Amino acid sequence: MDIKKIERLLALVEESEIEELEIEVKGFGGRAIRVRKGPVSNSQTSVNVMGNPAEGAVATRPVKSGGNIENDEPKDTDEPTIDEGLVEIVSPIVGTFYRAPSPDAEPYVKEGDRVAVGQEVCIVEAMKLMNEIQSEFAGTVERILVENAQPVEYGQPLFLIRTEK
Repeated sequence: MDIKKIERLLALVEESEIEELEIEVKGFGGRAIRVRKGPVSNSQTSVNVMGNPAEGAVATRPVKSGGNIENDEPKDTDEPTIDEGLVEIVSPIVGTFYRAPSPDAEPYVKEGDRVAVGQEVCIVEAMKLMNEIQSEFAGTVERILVENAQPVEYGQPLFLIRTEK
């Protein structure tokens, strides 16, 4: 399955009511592709995936104040406020998270580093393709939410970025 087919698959899932889809591709030795998304409610912003993953992809969503990542779990408080200055960069694909371009290289970013729009912040490897993930916002890296070389899911938060006003 080529990257264009995967991109079309992601777009179809994003536009549909499907919450989870898994496809086993026999031509790739039985490797599976799994795409998951949550339902969108009025109090939640949907995940936006932009760009060609082979050339660099960006996915972000706002974060509730207090640094809590938005999710579908009901809260016992009234309408939570969204911290306008804090956004998360999420994984646009299922794969393995890498903080640096090679094992002996310096990480793309560290907590406290300033990032610019379009700056590479990590790599997510999927099916032997290295997908460079870029920041859509200028700001400061507040937290790195995933350890190096750990598997990540579609839509999983990777970084919290404090945006510049």
